[in-house]
Amino acid sequence: MYSLLRFRELPSTNTYARQKIKELSDKTVIVSDTQTAGRGRFDRNWISDIPGNIYLSIVLKPADVKPDVISTLSHYTAIAICRVLEQYPVKPQIKWPNDILVNGQKIAGILAESSFMGQKFNGLVLGVGINLNMPQNFLQRINQPATSLNLLLEKPIDQEVFRLDFLDTFFEDYENYLKSGFKMIKNEYIKKSSFIGEKVNVKCGKVVKSGVAQSLTDNGELILLIENGTLEKISVGEIY
Repeated sequence: MYSLLRFRELPSTNTYARQKIKELSDKTVIVSDTQTAGRGRFDRNWISDIPGNIYLSIVLKPADVKPDVISTLSHYTAIAICRVLEQYPVKPQIKWPNDILVNGQKIAGILAESSFMGQKFNGLVLGVGINLNMPQNFLQRINQPATSLNLLLEKPIDQEVFRLDFLDTFFEDYENYLKSGFKMIKNEYIKKSSFIGEKVNVKCGKVVKSGVAQSLTDNGELILLIENGTLEKISVGEIY
């Protein structure tokens, strides 16, 4: 179903995957015990020098798939993470588009990076970081409220079991998702969302838009009721 490349340490699994994407086969998973230069969205640091957590990147090279499906594979990944977390059990929520929260604190993040050669699509790299066994004092180094599964459950988490469950969950419906797109998970994504019906600020590049998050389109876009009473669809941005 997928192939696994394991490392004790990498600067970043996403960086490695992007550098090697031409030679890596479809559905290759890059796993590292630690990262020395982990990255989140917008090149934010992701603290990942602590072993026992999930630091991995999935290389995907789907053929003849619509761009809107490619662009929402991070949404699909968020659902897969939530499904595994719910088995422990905790109650995860999604902060559009790529953050997973528990009790309002970040426990996981996703970094999706496309690779192109001119107009040719080389593939997509999906980076996943999940806090499974983080000491409390290390979470204080993070520039936003964060948590870890071991702290929530007050016991160590088996990293190997969690990783296997996540990858099995991800690939179980992956091919169906390529055919169906975001509509396949839309209801579940909305149900798990932390922001629907709430007043939010959405950062879109250098512009910040404020309004009430109404719902999501069939393509995963955020529908925002802005202050002048109009509805706006936002495809790229983040709630903060």
